[in-house]
Amino acid sequence: MKPKSRTLPLLLMGLLLSLVVATSVASAQQNRDLDAWLREAGLGPYAPEEEDWDAIYEKAKNEPPLQVYMSTSPAVLRSSPTSSASSGRECASRKSTSPNPT
Repeated sequence: MKPKSRTLPLLLMGLLLSLVVATSVASAQQNRDLDAWLREAGLGPYAPEEEDWDAIYEKAKNEPPLQVYMSTSPAVLRSSPTSSASSGRECASRKSTSPNPT
């Protein structure tokens, strides 16, 4: 009788193990990237006890213009103490003529 080959099962087990290790390494890297971003942005567990709204307002002034796209009608940008109208930020709304605006 011919002995059974164990090469294929061992090869498949090795492939499966490699995929598990690669997935866990990628997941760990994503977690490190997310944690670094949260730390830099001061969000999540790194958020301050109290927000400094003056600093947030100053950072918002340096943001690029806001574009709002709607497929049904132009967006209405209303003025309120926290809206772009009172902050002096440039805003625009555009009506899309395409069912899938890009």
